[in-house]
Amino acid sequence: LKGNILIEPKYNSKLFIKKQNEVEFIHGINACYENGEYEFELFINQTKQDYNGKIRSLDYNYGRDRDRTVISVESNGQIKFGVIDPEGLIVVPIDYQDLKYLSVFEGDSINDKNLILAQREDKYGIIDENENIYLDYQYPKLRYLNDGYYRNDVQNGTLLYDKEGQLIIEDSEIWYWFQIEEKPNFFFARDSQNNYGVIDLWGNWAIRPVYKNLGFVREYKKL
Repeated sequence: LKGNILIEPKYNSKLFIKKQNEVEFIHGINACYENGEYEFELFINQTKQDYNGKIRSLDYNYGRDRDRTVISVESNGQIKFGVIDPEGLIVVPIDYQDLKYLSVFEGDSINDKNLILAQREDKYGIIDENENIYLDYQYPKLRYLNDGYYRNDVQNGTLLYDKEGQLIIEDSEIWYWFQIEEKPNFFFARDSQNNYGVIDLWGNWAIRPVYKNLGFVREYKKL
């Protein structure tokens, strides 16, 4: 059995295919580890991509269609983050301190917007791929919960914001969103005495914070 070489074996890290609009792009990656840091070379259809600096990371399979790559590039001693598509074209400029796509669940009200947690001047906000701002850069720490709600960790607990950036809860540490059938959103929360309960969107305790721990229990059925 004799095979013809279609792509020369010159990539030491990865070789795979990415699709966009039914067109396939072959990505090849060379990785070099030196002085405690990685540097990558990205080839698309055997053409080396140039982003005016050293590629420090490539994080694949993000965005609504799982075809976005978060890339970080070091130039002039600074590392900046951006987003590229399967062709290697820049979608979001490589000009941010940090970028992370929001992890959303099926049915989430913002599931189709490709929203990104972005950091500039040491503050976080929420943008889309066109750099439209959904939440302004004013949060030292920001985490997306679900369905358009965000938490901002501060020294004394957690602040909860809605999709318009309005503060709705500020007295409890909130760490997990969930919903019960058609009822409003609920959050596991911890009060200032380190007791756990469940809080609703209006700051009311649906389950009083009297527990030292709280979580879901799986439902088991008898055989």
